[in-house]
Amino acid sequence: MNPAPASVVNGPSNGRGGAHRLRWWSLVALSGAVLICFAMVPDLFRSFGVNHLGPWFLDFYAILAAYDAAALVLDPYASNPLDYFGRGHSYARWWLGLGRIGSTRADTLVLEFALAAAFYVSAVAALRPRRWAEVVWALGVLCSPPVLLALDRANIDLAVFVLLAPGVPCLLSSRSGVRWLAVPPIIAAAALKGYHLWQGTFREVIAVQTLRPTSANGDMGVDPNDLMPPTHRLEPIAEKQLGGRWARQSWLVVSDDAPPANH
Repeated sequence: MNPAPASVVNGPSNGRGGAHRLRWWSLVALSGAVLICFAMVPDLFRSFGVNHLGPWFLDFYAILAAYDAAALVLDPYASNPLDYFGRGHSYARWWLGLGRIGSTRADTLVLEFALAAAFYVSAVAALRPRRWAEVVWALGVLCSPPVLLALDRANIDLAVFVLLAPGVPCLLSSRSGVRWLAVPPIIAAAALKGYHLWQGTFREVIAVQTLRPTSANGDMGVDPNDLMPPTHRLEPIAEKQLGGRWARQSWLVVSDDAPPANH
């Protein structure tokens, strides 16, 4: 019997492959368009429960501000006058090595755009939606409030994700040598996230609340969306204007037990 032509054998497979590519590119286009909308209209963050304070990439800015403070012979772990909110460095000391390659606060936008792009590429490259319902699900994850918050603040969780993303296919490999390649990025990610264990940075909790006008006389009050529960007592640290917004930074002094419900 003569074998079937290659075009006939490969036809259905090529069709399925084309459908997979269509779904993947649709996910890339839709998620990219949504994220660009957030970048162009930052007020959209509030609709998703993310408090955009005005400046972008505040978490990574604090890291670069810590190095700039160290360059001025200031203690980077103390209250930092170079940071928007006076935050001290709460990460491992080797993060300060970013300054040794010439990075300063002026490079925040360039560095964090590169990190955000690396995160996005790593995320969509790992996704293989097989059905349109999975495209919708993946779109919801990529544009979920935790991801939006991480992108808005340039949290180091983005770097952790980029490190761990290539480790997953390595761990799934049938070759032991390839599986061992996942160890270095896992160790690096653990070092990035393990700073709290030895720095004790959870001893203080700091809340940032947006302020808005409450009267024609210029009085300011906390935005209702940022109000804390009545069981939380705050001690204000500073109030600063960030672009067209005002924000208040406070220490969480005490969190009392919830009052008993009235019967």
